Amino acid sequence: MAKFTAVLIGNESLLVQCAEKLLAAGNRIAAVVTRNRDVAAWAVGRGLDVQPPGRDLAQRLVAPFDWLLSISNLDILPG
Repeated sequence: MAKFTAVLIGNESLLVQCAEKLLAAGNRIAAVVTRNRDVAAWAVGRGLDVQPPGRDLAQRLVAPFDWLLSISNLDILPG
């Protein structure tokens, strides 16, 4: 199966569970977008880029990625 790079957006522990499975399968996570301190702390501990949500998010996501995965995310992403 082809490996891919993803940006994960979400504020619940389900994001962490999904991210661990992605990493275990050899995929790469370019960034984690969250406002949840526990999720952010996990991502920092794994050496991942953490970004807060916001209007300028697209400009802050500078690393290339294949997929944007919104996991248990109830926030509306700006255009």
